[in-house]
Formats: sequence, C-alpha cells, structure tokens
Amino acid sequence: MRRLSGAALLLLAIVLFLTSLGCKQHAKRVAAAEREELFLSSMISTADPLSAGQFTKGFYPIDPGVAWRWTSKEFTVSLTPPRGAGQKGAQLVLDFTLPDAVIKNLKSMTLSASIRGLKLAPENYTAAGAYSYTRDVPAENLKSANIAVDFALDKVLPPSGAETRELGIIVSKVGFKIK
Repeated sequence: MRRLSGAALLLLAIVLFLTSLGCKQHAKRVAAAEREELFLSSMISTADPLSAGQFTKGFYPIDPGVAWRWTSKEFTVSLTPPRGAGQKGAQLVLDFTLPDAVIKNLKSMTLSASIRGLKLAPENYTAAGAYSYTRDVPAENLKSANIAVDFALDKVLPPSGAETRELGIIVSKVGFKIK
C-alpha cells in the first residue's frame, strides 16, 4: 500500500475542510429559509424584505424607490395571529392608498376580505386617498398559527400601454392586532 506524501495529505485535508464549510453554509441557508416559513409575523410592512414570503398571491414586487406594493384584483397574505387572539379575537388591518389615477378611471372600488370562509364586511371607496380597512375577527377564526387572509377588489385598472399589470390598490401594511 502506498503512502501519501505530506503535500498530498495537506491537500486532502484542505479539500475536506472546505467541503465541510460549504455543507455547513448550505445547512445554515436551509435552516434560515425554514425559520422564515415557520415564523410568520402578525403585522407586516410591504417594504420589509423578510416578510416577502408572506405575500402569497396577487401582490406585485416592490417598485424601485418605493416602500409599498401594488395588488391585483385578488390578493392573499399569510399571517400569524398575535398572542391571545385565539381567546379574545383580533382586528384585521390593511393600510393602503387608492391612487387618484385609479379612482378617476373606475369611479369607485369595493374591497372585501375573508378568512377561512368567514366573509368580512366589504367597504366601498369613491375618493382617492389613504385608508385603513379594519375588521373584527372572532377568536374561533384565529386558532391556527398560519392564517391565509384573502382580499378581493370588485374592479381594477386593466393593463394598458407600457403597464402590463392589472392595478388595484397600493398596500403599505397588513396584519392582525389585538382589539
């Protein structure tokens, strides 16, 4: 049996060391991604990159230079209820802006939401501005760690010209808070 030279042993040790570092870094990245999936926030800002995975449907990426997201006609966010909401209930809050260009074209817009089959009261908007859609959510609808909140608009601006997206509202924050 041949013996490895000192240089070959050193090279082998370096390769094994670097390989183990790569595996450890990969394991850390996987663990961080799993933690992000497991630990949802109850109130999130659309500008927070750590919350991006909670905008599960109908939210467009953040436009360059802004801290909010446009929505499509139907959009969904995954949230965890705040501590105690499973016993006391909570309020759903969606902070958004209805832009002047949208309301001028559509004249009015109705926003509605639902959580696990519970339909929350819709609200109609007829003027541009900043709004907070706030609705009480009973405790029995907040017993899970992962709550999908589905929102819907009755109409949106269709794609036109250089804009390829349908445009609804501009969301800045969404989540649950204790009443």
